[in-house]
Amino acid sequence: MHEWALAESVVNTVVKYKEEKNLLKVNKVLVKIGKLQQIELDIFNSALDDISKMKNIEGKFVVEEEDVFFKCRVCGSEWDFKKGIKELNEDESEYVHFIPDLIRVYSKCPKCGSPDFEVLKGRGVWIEYIEGEGL
Repeated sequence: MHEWALAESVVNTVVKYKEEKNLLKVNKVLVKIGKLQQIELDIFNSALDDISKMKNIEGKFVVEEEDVFFKCRVCGSEWDFKKGIKELNEDESEYVHFIPDLIRVYSKCPKCGSPDFEVLKGRGVWIEYIEGEGL
């Protein structure tokens, strides 16, 4: 389950930030996840809770998803994740879950059929901000 590995990376980053900024306490962490990652949010949130307790991070982790949008490099058409993913079978969806860039192999522009497109937003996992109390 890569949700646990992602959660561990997030918490480790928060621990490092806390140390670098000499924070006494972390109050809140906003984590953004692009829907292209297809993260199981229940598992990810549970992992954040468990790992943050083990690392003595008491703050609240808030997780928000970001919708996915693509843009065709050929015709300029833009579309959302639902149009881009609806044709994937279960195996293909699983491949994209673990390696999101594989969406380029299994999807194409719904307007012109080109496989040459970019992900405008909705990919990745990142920390939007960390709130804490300093010395």
